[in-house]
Amino acid sequence: MAGSRKTVVGILGGIGSGKSTVARQFETLGAALVEADELGHEVLRRREVKRRARELWGERVFGSDGEIDRKQLAEIVFSPGPSGKGQRDVLEALVHPLIGQELSDRIESLQRVPGVPLIVVDAAILLEAGWREAVDVLVFVDAPQAQRLERVRAARRWDSRQFENRESAQKPLSFKRQCAEYVIDNSGSPEQTLHQVERIYTTLTQDLPA
Repeated sequence: MAGSRKTVVGILGGIGSGKSTVARQFETLGAALVEADELGHEVLRRREVKRRARELWGERVFGSDGEIDRKQLAEIVFSPGPSGKGQRDVLEALVHPLIGQELSDRIESLQRVPGVPLIVVDAAILLEAGWREAVDVLVFVDAPQAQRLERVRAARRWDSRQFENRESAQKPLSFKRQCAEYVIDNSGSPEQTLHQVERIYTTLTQDLPA
């Protein structure tokens, strides 16, 4: 039915759980995908954000291209102790409202696109940033901690300290799992994960008009 509202699905999970993999699997089935990390990149390129970042942290967080170096910024805001937490709070107050607005705008735009049965939001800090109201359903992607650590070591070259610092900055996984309507076990093969995604996708779209 023209004008019917599409369900918006938020993907939750620990670092290295495979949230982006699951989100892309939803996309291959026909869902529209919104990646908060991509929106974050766009926000960090804004002139007013760069100006404020330069005031707060100086040239050390900028690369040779004049853009904010996310790795250098992360070293500051994810450093251990109160100092890192305070700097992270400052960064979040600066960018989270802007990313949240971009997220809402993107979802609203996709609501008007015909032929899109589902909208999936891949946002690691969806709950932490206060974006829960932007989605209708939460899917938690689960995997053992040891496996998640190995994944980020291979993909991002993080050590266990970096992994723990990032994960401790987020809400407990037990809380995220409790908030979710669906749980996906991503400790197995991609095919096993896809089967679970397909079941959820079918459930969420089966009542839509043809």
